[in-house]
Amino acid sequence: MSRPELSVSGVVIHDGKLLLVRRPDPDGSWAIPGGRVEEGESLVEALQREIMEETGLQISVGALVGFAERIGRPGHQVIMSFFALWGGDGRAVAASDASEVAWVPLSEVESFGLVEGLADFLRRAGII
Repeated sequence: MSRPELSVSGVVIHDGKLLLVRRPDPDGSWAIPGGRVEEGESLVEALQREIMEETGLQISVGALVGFAERIGRPGHQVIMSFFALWGGDGRAVAASDASEVAWVPLSEVESFGLVEGLADFLRRAGII
């Protein structure tokens, strides 16, 4: 097995809604925006880049929400999740790494077809 990969994700909440992205993969599940940290990149830089690439939004990085670990397909991944603070400037659009974006009311997030384990993570973090 290869070494674990480090990823980041951002919990963006605005007006009682959570920002979700649908990645262009076959299962069509929804996730919070994020992705892999590249060599020489800080966690903050990686999260800002990933959210820009997926949604077109500029954010600042807030407190650590927690971490998740996925072992199996496609390897071993450690995901550090942070609150991502958005000032309300601009509009979220599906950018290069997402097929769709949606602002989902917190009360509806669990029924939105999320990637495996995300609802549990958001519940444990007290977000939903």
